[in-house]
Amino acid sequence: NSPRKHAELNGSGGGGARKSQHAPQHHLLPNHMNHRNGTAAIAITTPLATSEEETSSAPDEEDDNTQSIIVDHLSSVPSPQVTEITPRTALLQWSPPTPVPVQVPPPVIPGGPVPVVPPPPIPGALEPLPFNVQDLRYEVLLSDHGKENKYKSIFKGSSLSCKVQDLRPGQEYTVRLQVYLDQLHGSPTEPTVFNTPCCEPDVPAPPKLIARTKNSLQLRWNAPADNGSHIIHYILECDNGKSAGSAVHHSQQQQQQQPSMPQHNMSYEFVEVSKTKGKQFQLNKLQPSTYYVFRLSAVNEYGRSGYSDVVKYSTVGNAPAQPCPPTLRHATATTLKLAWQRRSPCEEYTLQMNDDQGYGYRNVYNGMDTLYECIGLRRASTFQFRLRAENDNGRGPWSEEVVFRTLPTCPGRPAKPQVKGKVHANGFRVKWDPPHDTGGAEIALYHLEISSGASYDRVYSGRESEATIDRLNPGTAYQIRVLCEGPGGISTFSEPCLVTTEPVTPGPPQKPYCKSPPTPYAACLGWDKPDYNGGSPVLEYEMEVETVSTKVRSAVFRGKDMFCVAKDLLPGEQYTVQVRALNRIGAGPWSEEFTFTAGAAPPESPRDLSIVLKSPTHLTVMWAEPHSNGSPISEYILQSSADSNVSSVASSDDHTNTTTTT
Repeated sequence: NSPRKHAELNGSGGGGARKSQHAPQHHLLPNHMNHRNGTAAIAITTPLATSEEETSSAPDEEDDNTQSIIVDHLSSVPSPQVTEITPRTALLQWSPPTPVPVQVPPPVIPGGPVPVVPPPPIPGALEPLPFNVQDLRYEVLLSDHGKENKYKSIFKGSSLSCKVQDLRPGQEYTVRLQVYLDQLHGSPTEPTVFNTPCCEPDVPAPPKLIARTKNSLQLRWNAPADNGSHIIHYILECDNGKSAGSAVHHSQQQQQQQPSMPQHNMSYEFVEVSKTKGKQFQLNKLQPSTYYVFRLSAVNEYGRSGYSDVVKYSTVGNAPAQPCPPTLRHATATTLKLAWQRRSPCEEYTLQMNDDQGYGYRNVYNGMDTLYECIGLRRASTFQFRLRAENDNGRGPWSEEVVFRTLPTCPGRPAKPQVKGKVHANGFRVKWDPPHDTGGAEIALYHLEISSGASYDRVYSGRESEATIDRLNPGTAYQIRVLCEGPGGISTFSEPCLVTTEPVTPGPPQKPYCKSPPTPYAACLGWDKPDYNGGSPVLEYEMEVETVSTKVRSAVFRGKDMFCVAKDLLPGEQYTVQVRALNRIGAGPWSEEFTFTAGAAPPESPRDLSIVLKSPTHLTVMWAEPHSNGSPISEYILQSSADSNVSSVASSDDHTNTTTTT
């Protein structure tokens, strides 16, 4: 409430001149100087020096005399005038120094007495000011009653007025003016005393709560500034709990006291509950656990102050009821995030956990939030929780216990698979051991994969730790690996195991063929290797030949080559051949049959030649048809001779085996 721009200054009454001990020399005697008194300029003329000797004699005395004259002028300023006084402001105005009339010096009588009466002024003549009034600076000094003449500077400048603000109503103030010209200044003026009028009291601070019960609130407040008139009484108003609501809907910290709130943001229905001279009051017959809103004003003989900021206080309520148990929001291997329902903002919660380590329940959280995450827990472990609510009225009972479990982690990789039993040509059985680290839970599934080349194929998924792999190719190298899956995730693959299936007999070679046309007694045969060797290299081939006419079958070749020569054939005879491959397991199936005919040859000699005499000149010769050796007999040639040295020839182109000779 102190006036603005005040700077404390110790001053003394009276107008004695004060000179600076080291004031600079000023030559402020111009021939013409313009002076302003705030309204009009006054032109003043001063006579010039008549001789050089007069202006140069005793310069130091002249300068001191000039400074003394300036200080006298600066000290001759009248006291400031105070107008437009209100309880908190006042307007100060003042005038600059003015020229003084020229006085006639009295005659000096040699040996006579010195006159004590000042000489009369010369009518109409003004003594010029030894400075320009525009160069003056003014300082206003203010002191209130009771400061023991301690002044504060509230204004410094060249203006001829200033408005003082932040004054206290009903207060007596003293104001003085001091004029400056560069480093010189005059004495402060005589003090001007003025009084600010009294007014209504200041707005009081909100009442404070000093005690409360379920049905009462005791409030206390401090007296505001009375502004010059004693406070007659205080008026306390309350909304009777109709607007603020129940305390169960507010936080615990707010349950005792709410921060002051601007009235324009709220809509309350206030009623007067007390008009008292005292500075405290107790309201009774209130509702439990209910907020009440208050405001306060003060009254003196000049009127009523404005209302204080509103403030809310609640009566004491009941302790919270049993809360619902917390629920699980999210779980990991090492954390459990729990949540619970907020029934009232006033409640503070305590969460306890029992980890089955023999220490019982321990506090893990205490606060106003309804969400908490327990960290650093053991994986795949069970934890018990319970919750309790608390407010200013006490602690409620514990909730029912709930049990939650952390998740398991990803299991380690299983051991390297091993063959169980004998490896067959088309399959085998494998087994493996579970991982040393199961992740804290049972293994849900094993996944077995097999590869004979670049990629793996999954052949088994199940809970058992062994499996049979079938429908494999004989004599093939396979890599097998296994991984496991649990609630915590899927492990990495085990180290692969290399298994080679047993081979089988090779498949049939391609159908044999003649590499060249058969001759009457031999045929060169060839074949291609089988499409599948049974998983083991072919060691040799075996060929058998069968005569079609006799069905006699015999082996004609056994070796590594893929060709052979069938010998001792009968000309023109039909033969059937088959070939098969052999590996270390044994002989494979026979190939498809190939039939060929041996080359033709001259027929054999006729057999069973006989002669029948028909007459002395006629006989009949007969014979058995010989083997044709693969080509039909085109003719027979019959030779006869009566003399051993002479022979005759008879030929027949028919197919008969008889002829008649005459």
